[in-house]
Amino acid sequence: MSPFRRRESEIEARGLDLGGSLVSLFAPVNALGRTYRTALSSALALSLLASPSLVSSQARDAGPRADAAAESPAERARRAAVVARVGDVSITVGEFEDTLNEAPAPVRQTYADPTRQREYLQNMVDTILLAREARRRNLERNPEVAGQVRRILSSRLQQVEVVQAITPGSVSDEDIRTYYQEHVGDWVQDEQRRATVIYLDDRAAADDVLRQVRAARGNLRTIQELARTRSVDEHSREARGDVFYFRATHNARPAQQRADAGAASADAGASAVDPALSAATFALARELEVSDPVRLANGKWAIVVLTGIRPALSRTIDDPGVRSSIVAAMVHQRRREREQQLMTQLRARHSVEEHPERVDRVRFPQTDLGGVPPFEPARRPEGETSGRSPVPQQPAREPVAR
Repeated sequence: MSPFRRRESEIEARGLDLGGSLVSLFAPVNALGRTYRTALSSALALSLLASPSLVSSQARDAGPRADAAAESPAERARRAAVVARVGDVSITVGEFEDTLNEAPAPVRQTYADPTRQREYLQNMVDTILLAREARRRNLERNPEVAGQVRRILSSRLQQVEVVQAITPGSVSDEDIRTYYQEHVGDWVQDEQRRATVIYLDDRAAADDVLRQVRAARGNLRTIQELARTRSVDEHSREARGDVFYFRATHNARPAQQRADAGAASADAGASAVDPALSAATFALARELEVSDPVRLANGKWAIVVLTGIRPALSRTIDDPGVRSSIVAAMVHQRRREREQQLMTQLRARHSVEEHPERVDRVRFPQTDLGGVPPFEPARRPEGETSGRSPVPQQPAREPVAR
């Protein structure tokens, strides 16, 4: 039985809801300076509320350290020396040392001074005292405290079963090659261009709008307003003429479709770029350059203003950036899969009863946000794609209104 499971079983036998040793509890904490110290103290206090013997048994539960076998008797004696004791709770030199060493590097530097170390030790002692008094007053039964303890346990279990179980080292060279071949389009791409297009019925209207566009002298807002008011294409008017990035022989996605629909529906509804329009866009040499009137296949006319260029992309599997991005993507994917497997196992092991239909009974006060729209995680800002590539695209050189 693993040390974590052994400790969990011991706590379950006592009817408590906490697992892992004190040192383990500190591992997921990721903060700096005072915030880190406060978070560490909170974890210590909550753990002591759940089990007063948690600290004294941490060395046994955590199991032998990787370098413990190589320690000399003198080193073991040094680490075993008690630096503080509160009742039956002891803190040894080794435990205190390991706690500080698990802090982020910038925080560790602040505790290189022995005076700061003594201050930190005093902080731990104070926390133990407060936690023991809180337990004496039965504050561990407080729902808020119990909720925080559950969150600590949940975080630690995820750390052990997901984060520590799936590391970058678990991704093999073969895994990287397979992923690259399956997603080669993320790293090898043709040049793409973005344009503001104004559609007109006839050549006379196109000539008139062309004069106004050139008179704008690169002011993109003015050009977009012309597209909104003069374009004869409804979708183009709604999108202020924006035709999102497209390749010379591929489809473009109107901006309104990108904003109002998910990736799949937007792709399905994307309209093919007219060949003459595509040729005119790629013939322009620089951003904000304006084309002459273009005759389209449907008999309409168009004025094209180049608004963005994404250079061709070609990155091989030997590129260190590509490899690290693939590893990060695969670790993320595997951890999510592991989380799902873990939750499936837990639901099968424990009795779970849910009544989602009763959520309607929840009373939730409405808050006046002062005109600010509520947060919608599923909705992306206009122009932001939902591509699966873990490697950022080369940034487009967006025009600046002049």
